[in-house]
Amino acid sequence: MVATELNQHGTQGTIILQPNRSFSWRDNVWFLVGISGLSLMIGLMFLLQGFWLILPFGILELSLLGACLYQCARFTHLQEVITFTPEALTIERGYGKPDKRHEFHRIFAQIFVRKPLHRWYGSKVAIRSKGKEVEVGSFLSEDERKSLIKDLRSMVSHFEGLRPSQS
Repeated sequence: MVATELNQHGTQGTIILQPNRSFSWRDNVWFLVGISGLSLMIGLMFLLQGFWLILPFGILELSLLGACLYQCARFTHLQEVITFTPEALTIERGYGKPDKRHEFHRIFAQIFVRKPLHRWYGSKVAIRSKGKEVEVGSFLSEDERKSLIKDLRSMVSHFEGLRPSQS
């Protein structure tokens, strides 16, 4: 998801990037409960027939499934915030709160769009300044990435007209 916002004075612009969330955490828990109930019923039936070894492996399998669902759900809460001001371009990335922060002088920052090596892969969007490069929106679909590129160009053209304040 790409959300763009420009404050009412036009002095700060924000682009928020988030991955698609097909299932909420509650939906994932209900899915895990359903699969667990079915698997435990089958494991208990085999336990009653004397095949006791199936039940511990079923529980191990459900634990692994729960861990994988948690990791996938956690990834969908990753967020990237790109902030434009007349002086700076800031990229913040994290889960719930910013874990990483990259700050560039807006005048020296360049936005690169790399075409994919093969048509199956998506393009890459990166921001570079003074030898430091940060890829943004790596989790976006190709259509969302095109929207991001359009929004980045719009922000750049808006802030080209504004001069940084003199200190």
